[in-house]
Amino acid sequence: MTRSDYLTRIRANVAHNVRHYRYQLGLSQSGLAERIGMTENRIYILEKPGKGGVPLDVLAAIAHELGIKVADLVAFREAVPAKHGQAGARFLNHQRELHRA
Repeated sequence: MTRSDYLTRIRANVAHNVRHYRYQLGLSQSGLAERIGMTENRIYILEKPGKGGVPLDVLAAIAHELGIKVADLVAFREAVPAKHGQAGARFLNHQRELHRA
């Protein structure tokens, strides 16, 4: 796996996991953004794989508000809640392809 592929995979993991844990807490994008002092648009972009990197301090703030560890945000998740539907299935397929590379 190339460095670029690895970074793409981590960005996709972060995007999916932020959305997953945010849903678990019943938070909207604007609700999470308000709690960590960001704009709703920044959370929207963060939850879209491939839209750029996320500074560590932002990951730490998000993890703190979601009650999880930063490692949970970058971890690969096999299970996609039904709430994520087709987008979640596409994410998993993409992750599997990256993992095979």
